[in-house]
Amino acid sequence: DMAAQVDAAWWHYRMGDSGTFCLVRGQPFELIRQAGAEQDVIFRDDRGGRVLTYSFGAGAEIGYAAPSDIPIADGRPYTVETRNGTKAATIATVRFVPIAAPADPLALARSLAANRCTSQIQSLSNETAIADANPERP
Repeated sequence: DMAAQVDAAWWHYRMGDSGTFCLVRGQPFELIRQAGAEQDVIFRDDRGGRVLTYSFGAGAEIGYAAPSDIPIADGRPYTVETRNGTKAATIATVRFVPIAAPADPLALARSLAANRCTSQIQSLSNETAIADANPERP
């Protein structure tokens, strides 16, 4: 399936980035944080008040969130916070959009555009440019 073939960078959320991010419905996605950042990340549902917490392992910069770890509500806005002890700091506002696994690169581009997942459109564009410049690259 295309989701397994697509560069993992398209299915990630980098802590601190704001905007809309597409995720493959029912599939895990990467959470990326800067080295030395707080261990706990909180996703606060701005409409429903639900709070979801993801804890990185000590020293880990990448985490893999299963849908059961962070059950994101389709298209709802979330405030992203980090927590250091009892002190929380807001770092971003995001909206996650679960999408069907794309069948091919064109379907991927259409789905990203339709859902306004602009940072991922840029990643797709960059990857396409690199592949065009390096035809022998797998």
